[in-house]
Amino acid sequence: MITAGKFYAVPKATYTYRVGHKKVNWTIKKASDLIIALSEIFSISKDAKMAKLHGYTYLRYKDHLKDILPLVRENNILIFSLCENMFSAVDINLLSESKMVNEAELGSPQKMLVSSISQVHQNELRYINQTHQNELGSMNQSHQNELSYRDQMIRDLNKTVYAIEHTWTWRVGRIFVAVPGFIKRKICNLKNSQALIE
Repeated sequence: MITAGKFYAVPKATYTYRVGHKKVNWTIKKASDLIIALSEIFSISKDAKMAKLHGYTYLRYKDHLKDILPLVRENNILIFSLCENMFSAVDINLLSESKMVNEAELGSPQKMLVSSISQVHQNELRYINQTHQNELGSMNQSHQNELSYRDQMIRDLNKTVYAIEHTWTWRVGRIFVAVPGFIKRKICNLKNSQALIE
């Protein structure tokens, strides 16, 4: 289409790609193919001075970076070197012209590569920290709920005991139990004192 220079297009969508319906299991082969394809699109858009295509390709790279980053982190030299080659085809002026890339992100291709990888890595660390904090908060909340439940049970038991101790039945029962106990203690004391005298 670029070579033709002029072509006709139907203004309605006649064919679409379904995306997001399944998780891609990223392998070194799939990541390599993606980076090689993006490199070619960067080169073509650079040669043809297509700023928007250049910008879209960079955004697509950034979108997929979180998927291929683990392969880079596993010290896979192939993936990192392919990324370096891809960034050598990036035209900073075209990216700036596309107005799709934040001006703060623009710099030398090597700097942009390292910066983009670092940014995704920082986002992952923030996500891990937040998840960890949420789990700790959930555990603390669960622990607090358990303690509150136990405290409530103790308070309920104390109320029940207090209510029982202040009934007439309890008091009368205590009298009936106290009298035999008092007699038993007196008998034991008499026996002990007689044993001492003998």
